[in-house]
Amino acid sequence: MWKKLLASMAAIGVLSANVALAADATLVTSATTDVATFNPTAGETITLTVEVSTFANVQADVLTSTGIVLDSLASATATTSFPYVVEYDGMDGGVALTDGDYIFTVHATESANPTHVMDVAVPFTVDSVVVDPGLSVTDLTVSDATYYPMEGDVLFSYVLSEDANSTLCVEDVTTSEVVYCSADVLGSSNTVTWDGKDLAGDYVAAGDYTATVNAYIASTDTASLAVDLDIAYRPIASDCDDASLSGDIVKELCVDPSPWDPSDDDELEIEWEFDVDVEEMLLTAYEVNGNNEVELWDDEEMDDDDYEYNWDGLDDDDEFIEEGLWAISLWVADENGNEEEIVYYVEVEYQLPEIESGDMFVTKDEIDNTLGEFTYVVFKTNQDAVVTVAVVDESNDEVVELWEEEDVEEDKWYAIEWDGMDDDSDEVDDDENYKFEVSVMNVLNDDVEDVYYSENILVEEDEVSSTRANVTNDYIFPVVMPKSTEEDSVVTYTIDEDAEVTVEIFKGSKSSNPEVVLVEDATKEAGTYTVDWDGRDEDGKTLDKDEKYSYRVTAKAIGSTRTDKERGYFVVGNAGNEGETPVGPITTDGSCSDYFYDVSENSADCEAIAWAYERGIVQGDNKITFLGKRSFRPNETIDRVEAVTVALKAFDAPILPADGTNLGWTDVTVGQWYMPYLRTGKWLGMVEGYDSSTLVKPHRDVTRTQMLRLALEAASAVNGYKVPTCSANHYKDTKYSWYTDYVCVSYEYDLFDTFAGNFMPGEDATRSEVVGMLYRMYEAGLIQ
Repeated sequence: MWKKLLASMAAIGVLSANVALAADATLVTSATTDVATFNPTAGETITLTVEVSTFANVQADVLTSTGIVLDSLASATATTSFPYVVEYDGMDGGVALTDGDYIFTVHATESANPTHVMDVAVPFTVDSVVVDPGLSVTDLTVSDATYYPMEGDVLFSYVLSEDANSTLCVEDVTTSEVVYCSADVLGSSNTVTWDGKDLAGDYVAAGDYTATVNAYIASTDTASLAVDLDIAYRPIASDCDDASLSGDIVKELCVDPSPWDPSDDDELEIEWEFDVDVEEMLLTAYEVNGNNEVELWDDEEMDDDDYEYNWDGLDDDDEFIEEGLWAISLWVADENGNEEEIVYYVEVEYQLPEIESGDMFVTKDEIDNTLGEFTYVVFKTNQDAVVTVAVVDESNDEVVELWEEEDVEEDKWYAIEWDGMDDDSDEVDDDENYKFEVSVMNVLNDDVEDVYYSENILVEEDEVSSTRANVTNDYIFPVVMPKSTEEDSVVTYTIDEDAEVTVEIFKGSKSSNPEVVLVEDATKEAGTYTVDWDGRDEDGKTLDKDEKYSYRVTAKAIGSTRTDKERGYFVVGNAGNEGETPVGPITTDGSCSDYFYDVSENSADCEAIAWAYERGIVQGDNKITFLGKRSFRPNETIDRVEAVTVALKAFDAPILPADGTNLGWTDVTVGQWYMPYLRTGKWLGMVEGYDSSTLVKPHRDVTRTQMLRLALEAASAVNGYKVPTCSANHYKDTKYSWYTDYVCVSYEYDLFDTFAGNFMPGEDATRSEVVGMLYRMYEAGLIQ
């Protein structure tokens, strides 16, 4: 038997504590001990664990290194889920084994196949020599694993294996900063209390911390042990109906809301009751993680009653408090000298305004600043904000600041122009990329800020080719188009060569299925063109709100097969008040082109338009601007209320205030801007209902003769001018009509241009014609 065992052991080999089985081992898969050496005289034990591949009966024996069996351990059935585990105390007949090497022999027999057996040997060592473990820290505990500093101290307890010097330090896991260390003490059993404050005496921030005990006897005999600590602060409930705190004197103290954003125009509501009369009371707010404190209410001799205090978030210097955790402290003392303090926490969080995905774009991603081309950044924020807009180069260095801390309203679109110039009004370097940098800040706290960058804008000089039309200086106004489409938009472009031109509107960046085709294969000579558009698609429907669209100008030079395409972007939505390009300063004796981008200095009515603008008769449209100038839209018609208005302004007539009625006309809107002018015109006899009806038709376009009559009736009412009776027929199309006298005056002073001997009395008057007529009346002395 002993020879068989030795032969088996020789085949398997003397194995380490983690037995490496032979390659053909199919029954015993693992045989290990928990320790390699143990001391029975000190009460230590060793545990043998045997794992098998199938159901098997396992028997273990203890042998000396020379093969003498000392003890047979209990046998048991093992499975793949339940290994054979036996604990051995190292005792032989009540006497501990002597020091030396020993072997566990394991004999396993498959339960279903008794002929399938396997033997394994696992060595171990007995050593009774006692080794001094040295200094150690045991039993380190903390009274609160989650600690709320404002609610009292936290207690640490620990035990050392012997008397030694020790200290306890608390470290911020996130920053690795040691925020607190206790005094060095001598002893083996110690406690440390901590109030949650750092070395400067301020409450530490909420977060994960580690408390570590470091002990030492000498430089070579040290020990340490750590415990985790979570520090937190309790925010209050967001509704006084849900939570409140009460003491002996103060009842149902609540604070609402939390988190709290003072910039939302919400005040912090603090409510409580006194159960008894109070001798003194002090209500304060202080920053938990800082040094700021605000005294809210200091009072004496207060009755038992309900109280409320609303705080706007301003500190003693009338500045809004910092973001972070704040404590609301109510301290009271009653008539018997009893004192009480109740503290509530408020998380002050200023909302960060955001430009959401898709809510910022540039109108053109390539410009030639030598040609006066420009681009816009268009954006909207999800809440009111303070915005700064700059342009930066490829290194994110600022090139020019366009906007500085301007207020914007939520969900309104803003368009900020850049003409390719730096802050010295010099052209930036070409063949380089630039970006808009848009900084968005909270309206009350400029520390709450985020920065957004647009896509790249390539500034480069256009390559001119005689075989291409060379489309340049293309743009659309307004960049932010109202969905109502009450005013036309204008697409402008320049071509260097005669070309066939197509102008289309697309949704987003699409290149097919346009929303509308404004110009299709029209032959154009080289020059600058504008295309008016009512903002509707081919079916007459308005475009989708808050969607980005694009125009595309395609030009094919005459006689060439090459085409040139330029695209720019715009958006449909609500325009912000500050989003338009600022209007330049008004000067006197200027040219019409100083004020309006769509009126040329070569226009026959340029001088008249400049005169009307400088006298305040017309102002143009500040919703459609370009390079700081408004649009005049000279070829558009003028409706009845506009005609009455400019006539009264030209004669500087005193304007009666609106009286809150409809003046007897059923098709006007009380409160509209035009009501004072209609009332004044009616009082002066200039305006009456059509065919003596209750309809004044305020928005019907006026004809040339109707405008002439309004102006001359204003001259009569204001300056006493009498329209002479006239029977002459100066024009082929004005014989014997109600307007003959007025047309005679126009003929005498050349107030209207005529065409081939025709006055064209039924044609609608254009804005340019009206201003030209008033200016000629001024030159004739009919207008002072």
